[in-house]
Amino acid sequence: MISVGVLGCGNMGGAILRAWADLEDWRGRVELLAHDLCPERCALAGVRSVPSAADLAREADWLILALKPKDLPKVLQDLAPLLTPDKLLISIAAGLGSESVKRYSGGRCPVILVMPNTPAMVCQGLFGICLDDPLLQDEQRRLARDLFSSLGKISELPESSLAAFSALYGCGPAYIYYFLDALVEAGVHLGFARQETERLVLALGRGSVALAESGADSLPILREKVCSPGGTTIEAMQYMDLAAVRGHIVRAVLAAWEKGKATQT
Repeated sequence: MISVGVLGCGNMGGAILRAWADLEDWRGRVELLAHDLCPERCALAGVRSVPSAADLAREADWLILALKPKDLPKVLQDLAPLLTPDKLLISIAAGLGSESVKRYSGGRCPVILVMPNTPAMVCQGLFGICLDDPLLQDEQRRLARDLFSSLGKISELPESSLAAFSALYGCGPAYIYYFLDALVEAGVHLGFARQETERLVLALGRGSVALAESGADSLPILREKVCSPGGTTIEAMQYMDLAAVRGHIVRAVLAAWEKGKATQT
């Protein structure tokens, strides 16, 4: 059995910890430990809370670094004397490259970089994972794949592609929620009650994705099939095209990508 410690149980670290704690497949195979400045975030069945980051670094075989990027360098420098070659660091902190993680941590143990997204908390996450570190053992790579694929889908990428993955898929839930919320707002303007509109908009999203995943047609064809000539849907599509909605969405993702690249260290 290996011990996996989560350092920082905020939005993303907490989502990953809760999801793993709920998965019976890992019980008896992986011991879950956690530390957070708010101990109540670690109070989960199947998770052992430890009193300090140093205790977590001593006891965990694998250490998930789920702190804010600005806080991670100082924490890693403090923990460096406790990190031995048999341990493994997994960073989910956007913008902090493997060389930086190794530099701050003393470079004695291998590093995996992971770019997650929040649907991990319902085991529907997307994870960009970099397993390029030559210090990694094959068994560590295999178990890392298994651990994160139990929370959704993984995509193995070179480190140079992680910023782009984060801009599209890491930020992606916010884009989806933004669009869905706009539809809810439109429903309210049309006179529907907000709570009922939100319920139906979410059902609209689930149904549309399910149809797309069935492989019946490509996304453009599925869209065209809703657009009858001279009808109401094509009118809405034309309005969006005139407003350059598609181009603005693309530019928004590219803006996130540029910001991610600019903050990489």
